[in-house]
Amino acid sequence: MTKPEEKPNKQGWAKFAGIDQIDWLIIVGAVLVSTVARYHHWFGDVPGWFLDFVLPMGIIFIAYKARAGLRTRKERLERAKRWPLANELGEPGREDKDDD
Repeated sequence: MTKPEEKPNKQGWAKFAGIDQIDWLIIVGAVLVSTVARYHHWFGDVPGWFLDFVLPMGIIFIAYKARAGLRTRKERLERAKRWPLANELGEPGREDKDDD
């Protein structure tokens, strides 16, 4: 049997599939919320298929949209740090100027 030390480049299934810890947290959290909602009857007489399928998928969709929104906000802030870019005359942009 091979030991993990013998294969340092081996990646787990999560890395292979492109899923990180936040993705796992979103998926498990959505399932737990829908299970607790069904157990405690938070939504009254809502059909079981809704709580088993639609609610977790909706939670996952909203969480991924929020995560993508945060990611794009970070990218916009990084772009704003580099703005304005150097113009055609060769004058330096903001990051190229000397801070004397």
